[in-house]
Amino acid sequence: MTDSQTAQPLLIGVSFAKLQPGRAVEDWLEAPVQEAIETGFGLAGVSGSPLVFAAVVDPAFDPAQSPSERIAEARGQIEAYLQSLVDAAGEKGIEASSRLRYGRAETALMELVEEENVELVIVGSRPRRSARDLLVGTTASKLLRYCPCPVLVCKPGRRGDEWTVLVADDLGPLGLRGLELGTRAARRLGARLVVLHAVEFQFDTRLKLTGMRKEDVTQYKDKRLAEEEALLRERIAACGCVDAPGGLEVKVVGGPPDLAIYDAIDDYDADLLVMGTRARTGLPGYLIGNTAERIFPRIKCSLLAIKPERATSSPESGDRDRGER
Repeated sequence: MTDSQTAQPLLIGVSFAKLQPGRAVEDWLEAPVQEAIETGFGLAGVSGSPLVFAAVVDPAFDPAQSPSERIAEARGQIEAYLQSLVDAAGEKGIEASSRLRYGRAETALMELVEEENVELVIVGSRPRRSARDLLVGTTASKLLRYCPCPVLVCKPGRRGDEWTVLVADDLGPLGLRGLELGTRAARRLGARLVVLHAVEFQFDTRLKLTGMRKEDVTQYKDKRLAEEEALLRERIAACGCVDAPGGLEVKVVGGPPDLAIYDAIDDYDADLLVMGTRARTGLPGYLIGNTAERIFPRIKCSLLAIKPERATSSPESGDRDRGER
Protein backbone atom coordinates (compact mmCIF):
# COMPACT_ATOMS: atom_id res chain seq x y z
CA MET A 1 0.00 0.00 0.00
CA THR A 2 1.40 3.34 -0.99
CA ASP A 3 -1.59 5.66 -1.32
CA SER A 4 -2.70 7.07 2.03
CA GLN A 5 -6.00 8.10 0.41
CA THR A 6 -6.99 4.43 0.05
CA ALA A 7 -4.81 2.62 2.59
CA GLN A 8 -6.40 1.42 5.81
CA PRO A 9 -5.04 3.19 8.89
CA LEU A 10 -2.76 1.82 11.57
CA LEU A 11 -4.13 2.36 15.08
CA ILE A 12 -1.56 3.07 17.80
CA GLY A 13 -2.66 2.71 21.39
CA VAL A 14 -1.07 5.44 23.53
CA SER A 15 -1.43 4.38 27.16
CA PHE A 16 -0.15 6.03 30.31
CA ALA A 17 1.22 4.25 33.38
CA LYS A 18 -0.04 6.90 35.79
CA LEU A 19 -1.99 10.02 35.05
CA GLN A 20 -0.66 12.55 37.53
CA PRO A 21 -1.62 16.19 36.99
CA GLY A 22 1.37 18.48 37.27
CA ARG A 23 3.89 16.07 35.73
CA ALA A 24 5.12 16.16 32.13
CA VAL A 25 3.00 13.84 30.01
CA GLU A 26 6.11 12.14 28.62
CA ASP A 27 6.82 10.89 32.15
CA TRP A 28 3.55 8.96 32.04
CA LEU A 29 4.69 6.85 29.06
CA GLU A 30 6.33 3.46 29.53
CA ALA A 31 9.06 2.15 27.24
CA PRO A 32 6.79 -0.36 25.42
CA VAL A 33 4.38 2.46 24.47
CA GLN A 34 7.25 4.53 23.11
CA GLU A 35 8.34 1.46 21.13
CA ALA A 36 4.82 1.11 19.71
CA ILE A 37 4.81 4.77 18.63
CA GLU A 38 8.20 4.47 16.91
CA THR A 39 7.13 1.22 15.25
CA GLY A 40 3.99 2.90 13.95
CA PHE A 41 6.04 5.73 12.45
CA GLY A 42 8.32 3.21 10.77
CA LEU A 43 5.54 1.08 9.31
CA ALA A 44 3.55 4.07 8.08
CA GLY A 45 6.69 5.50 6.49
CA VAL A 46 7.21 2.43 4.30
CA SER A 47 3.56 1.50 3.67
CA GLY A 48 1.95 4.91 3.15
CA SER A 49 -0.73 4.03 5.67
CA PRO A 50 -2.26 6.83 7.77
CA LEU A 51 -1.89 6.70 11.54
CA VAL A 52 -4.50 7.08 14.25
CA PHE A 53 -3.10 7.77 17.72
CA ALA A 54 -5.63 6.75 20.37
CA ALA A 55 -5.46 7.38 24.11
CA VAL A 56 -8.04 5.75 26.34
CA VAL A 57 -8.19 7.10 29.88
CA ASP A 58 -10.29 6.62 32.98
CA PRO A 59 -13.84 8.06 32.80
CA ALA A 60 -12.83 10.35 35.69
CA PHE A 61 -11.01 12.45 33.07
CA ASP A 62 -14.19 12.92 31.04
CA PRO A 63 -15.16 16.62 31.27
CA ALA A 64 -18.76 15.53 31.75
CA GLN A 65 -17.70 13.61 34.85
CA SER A 66 -14.99 15.80 36.40
CA PRO A 67 -14.99 19.62 36.33
CA SER A 68 -11.82 19.67 38.48
CA GLU A 69 -9.15 22.11 37.26
CA ARG A 70 -6.35 19.61 37.92
CA ILE A 71 -8.17 16.96 35.90
CA ALA A 72 -8.81 19.48 33.13
CA GLU A 73 -5.08 20.35 33.13
CA ALA A 74 -4.11 16.68 32.81
CA ARG A 75 -6.65 16.17 30.03
CA GLY A 76 -5.24 19.18 28.21
CA GLN A 77 -1.74 17.70 28.50
CA ILE A 78 -2.93 14.44 26.98
CA GLU A 79 -4.63 16.22 24.10
CA ALA A 80 -1.54 18.35 23.49
CA TYR A 81 0.68 15.26 23.50
CA LEU A 82 -1.55 13.48 21.00
CA GLN A 83 -1.43 16.56 18.79
CA SER A 84 2.37 16.57 19.03
CA LEU A 85 2.38 13.01 17.67
CA VAL A 86 0.13 14.07 14.80
CA ASP A 87 2.47 16.99 14.07
CA ALA A 88 5.53 14.72 14.19
CA ALA A 89 3.86 12.38 11.71
CA GLY A 90 3.12 15.31 9.42
CA GLU A 91 6.78 16.32 9.46
CA LYS A 92 7.58 12.81 8.21
CA GLY A 93 5.00 13.10 5.43
CA ILE A 94 2.56 10.74 7.17
CA GLU A 95 -1.15 11.47 7.40
CA ALA A 96 -2.29 11.20 11.02
CA SER A 97 -5.09 11.98 13.43
CA SER A 98 -5.79 11.41 17.12
CA ARG A 99 -8.63 10.23 19.31
CA LEU A 100 -9.20 10.60 23.06
CA ARG A 101 -11.66 8.13 24.55
CA TYR A 102 -12.82 7.30 28.07
CA GLY A 103 -13.42 3.84 29.51
CA ARG A 104 -11.84 0.40 29.10
CA ALA A 105 -8.88 0.50 26.77
CA GLU A 106 -9.50 -2.77 24.92
CA THR A 107 -13.18 -1.94 24.34
CA ALA A 108 -12.52 1.60 23.10
CA LEU A 109 -9.69 0.46 20.81
CA MET A 110 -11.84 -2.25 19.24
CA GLU A 111 -14.63 0.25 18.68
CA LEU A 112 -12.12 2.40 16.81
CA VAL A 113 -11.01 -0.63 14.78
CA GLU A 114 -14.55 -0.87 13.41
CA GLU A 115 -15.15 2.87 13.08
CA GLU A 116 -11.89 3.55 11.23
CA ASN A 117 -11.64 0.22 9.34
CA VAL A 118 -8.21 -0.30 10.89
CA GLU A 119 -5.72 -2.65 9.24
CA LEU A 120 -3.43 -3.17 12.24
CA VAL A 121 -3.47 -2.29 15.94
CA ILE A 122 -0.09 -1.47 17.50
CA VAL A 123 0.25 -1.41 21.28
CA GLY A 124 2.99 -1.72 23.86
CA SER A 125 3.18 -4.55 26.34
CA ARG A 126 3.37 -4.12 30.08
CA PRO A 127 4.02 -6.81 32.68
CA ARG A 128 1.13 -8.30 34.62
CA ARG A 129 1.08 -6.40 37.89
CA SER A 130 -1.79 -7.96 39.81
CA ALA A 131 -3.83 -11.08 40.40
CA ARG A 132 -6.58 -9.47 38.32
CA ASP A 133 -4.17 -9.11 35.38
CA LEU A 134 -3.28 -12.79 35.72
CA LEU A 135 -6.92 -13.91 35.75
CA VAL A 136 -8.56 -11.42 33.40
CA GLY A 137 -5.55 -10.28 31.37
CA THR A 138 -3.88 -7.03 30.37
CA THR A 139 -5.09 -4.78 27.55
CA ALA A 140 -2.61 -6.44 25.17
CA SER A 141 -3.75 -9.94 26.09
CA LYS A 142 -7.40 -8.98 25.62
CA LEU A 143 -6.64 -7.52 22.20
CA LEU A 144 -4.82 -10.72 21.26
CA ARG A 145 -7.94 -12.65 22.26
CA TYR A 146 -10.72 -10.45 20.91
CA CYS A 147 -9.52 -7.85 18.40
CA PRO A 148 -10.96 -8.46 14.90
CA CYS A 149 -7.83 -7.32 13.03
CA PRO A 150 -4.11 -8.18 13.35
CA VAL A 151 -2.42 -6.93 16.52
CA LEU A 152 1.25 -6.00 16.92
CA VAL A 153 2.33 -5.99 20.57
CA CYS A 154 5.71 -4.32 21.01
CA LYS A 155 8.34 -5.12 23.58
CA PRO A 156 11.27 -2.67 23.81
CA GLY A 157 14.86 -3.58 23.13
CA ARG A 158 16.51 -5.28 20.18
CA ARG A 159 18.02 -8.70 20.89
CA GLY A 160 20.68 -8.83 18.17
CA ASP A 161 22.68 -6.69 15.74
CA GLU A 162 20.42 -7.67 12.85
CA TRP A 163 16.67 -8.17 12.68
CA THR A 164 15.24 -11.68 12.76
CA VAL A 165 11.58 -12.36 11.98
CA LEU A 166 10.22 -15.71 13.15
CA VAL A 167 7.03 -17.02 11.51
CA ALA A 168 5.19 -19.90 13.18
CA ASP A 169 3.24 -21.68 10.43
CA ASP A 170 0.68 -24.37 11.31
CA LEU A 171 0.10 -25.14 7.58
CA GLY A 172 -3.40 -23.64 7.82
CA PRO A 173 -4.91 -20.51 6.22
CA LEU A 174 -3.79 -18.24 9.08
CA GLY A 175 -0.29 -19.66 8.86
CA LEU A 176 -0.21 -18.80 5.17
CA ARG A 177 -1.27 -15.23 5.94
CA GLY A 178 1.46 -15.13 8.57
CA LEU A 179 4.00 -16.21 5.97
CA GLU A 180 2.91 -13.42 3.66
CA LEU A 181 3.07 -10.72 6.35
CA GLY A 182 6.28 -12.12 7.83
CA THR A 183 7.91 -11.98 4.41
CA ARG A 184 6.80 -8.37 3.95
CA ALA A 185 8.15 -7.48 7.39
CA ALA A 186 11.49 -9.17 6.67
CA ARG A 187 11.86 -7.27 3.39
CA ARG A 188 11.06 -3.92 4.97
CA LEU A 189 13.43 -4.54 7.89
CA GLY A 190 16.18 -6.16 5.83
CA ALA A 191 15.79 -9.09 8.21
CA ARG A 192 16.56 -12.77 8.34
CA LEU A 193 13.39 -14.86 8.04
CA VAL A 194 12.97 -18.05 10.04
CA VAL A 195 9.92 -20.23 9.31
CA LEU A 196 8.97 -22.69 12.04
CA HIS A 197 6.52 -25.59 11.99
CA ALA A 198 5.90 -27.94 14.91
CA VAL A 199 4.45 -31.42 14.42
CA GLU A 200 2.60 -32.75 17.42
CA PHE A 201 2.63 -36.53 17.69
CA GLN A 202 -0.52 -36.82 19.77
CA PHE A 203 -0.66 -40.61 19.48
CA ASP A 204 2.95 -41.21 20.44
CA THR A 205 2.12 -43.19 23.58
CA ARG A 206 -0.61 -45.16 21.82
CA LEU A 207 1.80 -46.14 19.05
CA LYS A 208 4.16 -47.56 21.62
CA LEU A 209 1.33 -49.44 23.32
CA THR A 210 0.43 -51.16 20.05
CA GLY A 211 3.69 -53.06 20.25
CA MET A 212 5.43 -51.19 17.44
CA ARG A 213 9.16 -51.38 17.65
CA LYS A 214 10.95 -48.21 18.76
CA GLU A 215 12.73 -47.95 15.42
CA ASP A 216 9.37 -48.19 13.58
CA VAL A 217 7.94 -45.36 15.67
CA THR A 218 11.04 -43.29 14.92
CA GLN A 219 10.73 -44.09 11.22
CA TYR A 220 7.08 -43.02 11.24
CA LYS A 221 7.97 -39.71 12.94
CA ASP A 222 10.82 -39.01 10.52
CA LYS A 223 8.52 -39.66 7.55
CA ARG A 224 5.85 -37.36 8.97
CA LEU A 225 8.39 -34.58 9.61
CA ALA A 226 9.76 -34.90 6.07
CA GLU A 227 6.27 -34.78 4.53
CA GLU A 228 5.30 -31.67 6.46
CA GLU A 229 8.60 -29.97 5.70
CA ALA A 230 7.96 -30.58 1.99
CA LEU A 231 4.51 -28.98 2.33
CA LEU A 232 6.01 -26.05 4.22
CA ARG A 233 8.66 -25.44 1.58
CA GLU A 234 5.97 -25.43 -1.13
CA ARG A 235 4.11 -22.71 0.78
CA ILE A 236 7.31 -20.75 1.29
CA ALA A 237 8.09 -20.84 -2.44
CA ALA A 238 4.54 -19.72 -3.29
CA CYS A 239 4.87 -16.73 -0.91
CA GLY A 240 8.24 -15.65 -2.28
CA CYS A 241 9.89 -16.06 1.12
CA VAL A 242 13.06 -17.43 -0.44
CA ASP A 243 14.36 -13.93 -1.23
CA ALA A 244 14.32 -12.57 2.34
CA PRO A 245 17.12 -9.95 2.56
CA GLY A 246 18.81 -11.52 5.58
CA GLY A 247 18.39 -15.08 4.34
CA LEU A 248 15.86 -17.83 4.98
CA GLU A 249 15.93 -20.72 7.43
CA VAL A 250 13.30 -23.44 7.70
CA LYS A 251 12.87 -25.43 10.90
CA VAL A 252 10.46 -28.36 11.33
CA VAL A 253 10.45 -30.01 14.74
CA GLY A 254 8.38 -32.52 16.65
CA GLY A 255 6.61 -31.46 19.83
CA PRO A 256 4.14 -28.91 21.23
CA PRO A 257 4.04 -25.60 19.29
CA ASP A 258 4.47 -23.50 22.44
CA LEU A 259 7.76 -25.16 23.36
CA ALA A 260 8.99 -25.07 19.77
CA ILE A 261 8.32 -21.32 19.60
CA TYR A 262 10.12 -20.63 22.91
CA ASP A 263 13.17 -22.59 21.73
CA ALA A 264 13.24 -20.94 18.30
CA ILE A 265 13.05 -17.43 19.75
CA ASP A 266 16.08 -18.17 21.92
CA ASP A 267 17.99 -20.10 19.25
CA TYR A 268 17.60 -17.39 16.61
CA ASP A 269 17.46 -14.29 18.86
CA ALA A 270 14.16 -13.38 17.23
CA ASP A 271 13.01 -9.74 17.32
CA LEU A 272 9.50 -10.37 15.99
CA LEU A 273 7.24 -13.43 16.16
CA VAL A 274 4.47 -13.69 13.56
CA MET A 275 1.72 -16.24 14.14
CA GLY A 276 -1.98 -16.83 13.56
CA THR A 277 -4.46 -16.83 16.41
CA ARG A 278 -8.18 -17.42 16.76
CA ALA A 279 -10.46 -16.12 19.48
CA ARG A 280 -11.25 -18.40 22.40
CA THR A 281 -14.16 -16.85 24.25
CA GLY A 282 -16.35 -17.54 27.26
CA LEU A 283 -14.95 -19.50 30.20
CA PRO A 284 -12.24 -21.25 28.12
CA GLY A 285 -11.00 -17.82 27.05
CA TYR A 286 -10.57 -16.68 30.66
CA LEU A 287 -8.96 -19.90 31.86
CA ILE A 288 -6.96 -20.99 28.81
CA GLY A 289 -6.75 -18.14 26.29
CA ASN A 290 -5.33 -18.68 22.81
CA THR A 291 -1.79 -19.73 21.96
CA ALA A 292 -0.57 -16.22 21.15
CA GLU A 293 -2.07 -14.80 24.34
CA ARG A 294 -0.73 -17.70 26.40
CA ILE A 295 2.88 -17.52 25.25
CA PHE A 296 3.26 -13.76 24.97
CA PRO A 297 4.09 -13.02 28.64
CA ARG A 298 6.93 -15.57 28.44
CA ILE A 299 8.63 -14.43 25.25
CA LYS A 300 11.19 -11.64 24.94
CA CYS A 301 10.31 -10.35 21.47
CA SER A 302 7.44 -8.44 19.90
CA LEU A 303 4.45 -10.35 18.53
CA LEU A 304 2.34 -9.85 15.41
CA ALA A 305 -0.86 -11.88 15.81
CA ILE A 306 -2.77 -12.60 12.60
CA LYS A 307 -6.54 -12.95 12.87
CA PRO A 308 -9.22 -14.59 10.70
CA GLU A 309 -11.08 -12.18 8.45
CA ARG A 310 -12.81 -9.67 10.71
CA ALA A 311 -13.41 -11.84 13.76
CA THR A 312 -16.32 -10.46 15.78
CA SER A 313 -15.84 -11.62 19.38
CA SER A 314 -15.66 -9.04 22.15
CA PRO A 315 -14.56 -8.84 25.79
CA GLU A 316 -18.18 -8.70 26.93
CA SER A 317 -19.39 -11.60 24.80
CA GLY A 318 -20.18 -14.99 26.21
CA ASP A 319 -19.77 -16.69 22.85
CA ARG A 320 -18.92 -20.35 22.71
CA ASP A 321 -15.34 -21.33 22.06
CA ARG A 322 -14.67 -21.08 18.34
CA GLY A 323 -11.37 -22.90 18.47
CA GLU A 324 -7.88 -21.50 18.77
CA ARG A 325 -4.38 -21.63 17.56
